[in-house]
Order: sequence, then structure tokens, then C-alpha cells
Amino acid sequence: MIGAYGFLGYILYNFDGYGDLGKQWEKTTLSHTKWLLGIVALVPFNWLMEAAKWRYALSKLEKISLSTAYKSVMTGITTGFFTPNRLGEFPGRVLLLTKENRLTGIVFGVIGTMSQTLVIFACGIPSAILFFSRNKSTLDPSGRMIFFLLFVIFFAFLYMNLPRICYWVLKKGYFQKVKNLLQNITTFSRKHLTGLILFSLWRYIVFGLQFYFMLRFCSVEIGISEAIIAIATYYMFVTFTPSVAFSEAAVRGSLAVIFIGPYSQNTIGIMAAGIFIWLVNFVFPMILGSIFLSKSKL
Repeated sequence: MIGAYGFLGYILYNFDGYGDLGKQWEKTTLSHTKWLLGIVALVPFNWLMEAAKWRYALSKLEKISLSTAYKSVMTGITTGFFTPNRLGEFPGRVLLLTKENRLTGIVFGVIGTMSQTLVIFACGIPSAILFFSRNKSTLDPSGRMIFFLLFVIFFAFLYMNLPRICYWVLKKGYFQKVKNLLQNITTFSRKHLTGLILFSLWRYIVFGLQFYFMLRFCSVEIGISEAIIAIATYYMFVTFTPSVAFSEAAVRGSLAVIFIGPYSQNTIGIMAAGIFIWLVNFVFPMILGSIFLSKSKL
């Protein structure tokens, strides 16, 4: 928790774009308030969907309430705040599980993240192809379409057959030291894995809408079709860009300019949207998670 707040203070202290953000804030009018209300309204729903997915993923291992799942997700945001690509999120989530289930819970959390990654792949790759082809990029989408498609199919095959792969590994007698862990993974059915994908898809739609609302709030005029392509491409690159939380604001702001910029000249507004959505979706939940963490008796 100290590390999380320390890194947050570091980025706020060293950020040199306050002047530009202040000018952007002055340009906002009351007509933009509806977009801000939409963003705020979707924040709890965004993480509620993640909590429901986390609870659903754990249903084969341990029964927890939706309230406990929500606290668990918020705690994970806090512990993951100062680790590369938020890898510390999973150990933080399992703190509220029973001791004997924590290691397996981390693996189940990774499986849930795989479902979210699969959705980001499936939506982001075709969007990226359209983005680069429409914006006169040197990337030739026609020559790479088959490769991208095969990559998504392979990742989906790996995800949907993970229980069978673990069963095969157990049958061959490999990795006996983690036998119980592999046995727990084999309890996942394809129906269960598909359910995780549906949860991930709904959450993807929610935070995609949040970003679109944030762009409109920051006076960035962009059409719906252009927004879908740019936002899907943006989130794919955000997902696979190595970063830690204290540099994530700058990463998100710069990537937003790269992928939203071709459709709008309001560069400051685009940068502000990338930073503000990070504040809304990660900093505020991190603060809430730190409260749950401080009250924990663990």
C-alpha cells in the first residue's frame, strides 16, 4: 500500500502537463457534463463485471460472495499498482481466499485474464488492420491477415483446451510437484471458459464506452465507426506495452494521441482523455482497495 501511494505521488509530482490539462479543463462546458456522468456511472459497473467474472472463475474452487469478490478485485488493484503490467494484482486478489486456495486462486486469476486478453486480441487485431490501412501506414494488412487470424485461432484453441492439456500432462506424469494445481484446472469445462469470455466481452464494451465518453468530455469530436476502430486498436497496444503504474499515465496518453490523433486535431484533449480514464479506472479503485487492504486482518 505504501509502494502504491508512493508511486502515485511520484507520477503526480513529476507530471509536467498540468498547464495543458488546465487549459483543456477550461474549454469544457456544461454540455459536456452528460459525458462525465456516463463515465462515473460506468466505473462501478466496470469493476462489478470484473468481480462477477472473478467469482465465476473461483466457483470451481471456493464459493465467495459478490461483495467479497469486489473487495478482492479492489485489493488486487492496490497490490498490482506498482508492479510491471500489474502482475502483483493476482497475489493481492487471493488474500481474501482461504489459505489453502491462494496458490490455485492465482492461476485461476491468470485464466480469467487470458479470457480478457482473447477478447482484446479478437477485437483489436482486425481493428488495427483497418486502422493502419486507412491511415496510409507502411503495414500491408492483406499480407498479414492470415497470420493474425491464425494467431487468434491458436490462442483461442490453447485457452479452450487448457483443461485437456493439463489432463494430458497429468496422465504423462509430468510436473508432479504441482499435481493438485493441474487437477484443479482440469475442473474447468468449455462452458465455464466460454462464460469467462462473455464476462470479459461485456467488460470490454463497458470500458470501451467509458473511453469514448471521456473523449467526448474532453471535446474530441470523433465518429462512432472511427472511435470503434481507434479505441480497439488503442486497448490492444496498451495491453501489450510493458509498463508500470507510475509510467502508465504517460504511456496511455501518448498511445491515445497515436491512435485517436488521425481522427481529431485536438491533441491536448486526446492526451487528457487517455490520462483521465487512467485516473478514473485505476487510481480511484486503487485508493478504495487500499482501504480494504488496511482493514484486512491478514
